[in-house]
Amino acid sequence: KVALDQYEHSRERLWEEIGVDPDPETAELARRLEELKAETGGGIAWDEIVGAQLERPEADQLAEPGALPPDSYLPYQRNTDFTGRTDSLRHLADLVLPGAGGDADAKRPGAVAITGMGGMGKTQLTVEFIYRYGRYFPGGVYWISFAQADDVAGEVALIGGERGMGLYKDADQLTLADQVGRVQKAWQEAVPRLLIFDNCEEEALLAKWLPKTGGCRVLLTSRRGRWARDLGVAQWPLPVLDLPESVGFLRTLVPELD
Repeated sequence: KVALDQYEHSRERLWEEIGVDPDPETAELARRLEELKAETGGGIAWDEIVGAQLERPEADQLAEPGALPPDSYLPYQRNTDFTGRTDSLRHLADLVLPGAGGDADAKRPGAVAITGMGGMGKTQLTVEFIYRYGRYFPGGVYWISFAQADDVAGEVALIGGERGMGLYKDADQLTLADQVGRVQKAWQEAVPRLLIFDNCEEEALLAKWLPKTGGCRVLLTSRRGRWARDLGVAQWPLPVLDLPESVGFLRTLVPELD
């Protein structure tokens, strides 16, 4: 409510002082946030949801690294030697960040896949994206390994517990099915969350775990180059570093090259 009240105050000042309304994109975002408030019932940190979206950088600007939302689960620290990939980061932000609703959101992909051979830096790019854009998902960022199909349910249960979303405690002694059920129910909420499906290679596995509704966005890493159209996967084939990026990376590793 505080953030939307601030938006309304700014809108009134704009009109009183220079006789203009906010640009259509900002007005549409505020309208969608009002709808989301009704959908969430004012639940999880509503002011954080609104404030995060209204403070997003412009599309041509790269967000600065920042803290992750509370309760996020990410088993990686940020690599301070990360270099380049600016275009990839901005493109992923355009595809993955929560939108303003309406037609734009309706056309968004069900998942975005960073694809390429092993060793190209898919995981490093994803981690960098999280530390730069994760704060725009106030419901949290959650990393799930898909490397072993039989272990995915356990990974999902892990992020729902005390180390993640806090949907249950270890002392509750819920079955694995109950834990997974609670997590998937939370995924259906309108709250913006970012799910990372790391090393996701199987279409059937993605179809099984991909949220069908709700505010979750899914970013996956994969060596797989083609996906069934009905899964709604947008692919971002990771290019090799260009020459300036390669030189910059080498200089971070070997400063004596300067």
